[in-house]
Amino acid sequence: MFEEKKIGERFEYDGVTLEVIDISHCNGCSDCFFNNIDCDDIHCLPHSRIDNYSVCFRVVKNEHISIVQDCELAVEVTEKKAIEAAKEMIVDVFNEVHGINQTMYLEDFVARLKK
Repeated sequence: MFEEKKIGERFEYDGVTLEVIDISHCNGCSDCFFNNIDCDDIHCLPHSRIDNYSVCFRVVKNEHISIVQDCELAVEVTEKKAIEAAKEMIVDVFNEVHGINQTMYLEDFVARLKK
């Protein structure tokens, strides 16, 4: 079915993320993803493994992010950062222009008072 996987290794099989765990950390074959499937070629029993351990294959839930989802998340974060930066820039420009206008108005007002 596939080559031997090391204990702790995570891999994707038919769109499902699986983790190889020592059989002592699960309820044997009943917890294995491949339970009730012809599992002669999955290298789970000691005699078929280089490390001589019995393992099972546990489904890793909610940890798989596809490349598309990962890219969409990156774009979303980048857009949010760009929007925040633009808002800050607008506020800075507004404050600068408003400050200049206020200063010019005050200077003009003082100049008129002096006349």
